[in-house]
Amino acid sequence: MAKGQWNLALAAVAFLSWIGYLAFLVSQITRGPDGKSLTVSRPQILVSSLDVVGTHQGGGKFLVTAVLYSAYGAKTPRAGDSLEIGLLENLQGFHPGPADWLIPMQSLNQGESFEVVPIPPSPGYPSGGGKTGPFRIYPALPGILRQYRAIAKD
Repeated sequence: MAKGQWNLALAAVAFLSWIGYLAFLVSQITRGPDGKSLTVSRPQILVSSLDVVGTHQGGGKFLVTAVLYSAYGAKTPRAGDSLEIGLLENLQGFHPGPADWLIPMQSLNQGESFEVVPIPPSPGYPSGGGKTGPFRIYPALPGILRQYRAIAKD
């Protein structure tokens, strides 16, 4: 084989390897119920002081199924407790129905009641100079929980 043929074969192998790697990355994307890709907001998770997985029970009620992180000690809701979350129509990513949701929250009164944490401001976000981004909760899919666990809190 001539040197040119070896170079062509090497370029073809490199190209096919690159295409294979891109296909692998696409297969690892977490997709929501609507088919769109989902990414957990790292700043939102870092500023939240209570992260739970809860099952929507109708209205604004969620049954806590797991507590992933809490800074409230004895005031932390436990699995089986019910939480009331107001203004569901303002939550991005929420679709009513019996499903599990990752809910990043904070308390304004030292653990007596909780609210969903908005995505905090970052340079250039939110656009338009707003003080905070949207309030967002995430379906508790395996890919979402894997992204959550990759964020180091503490």
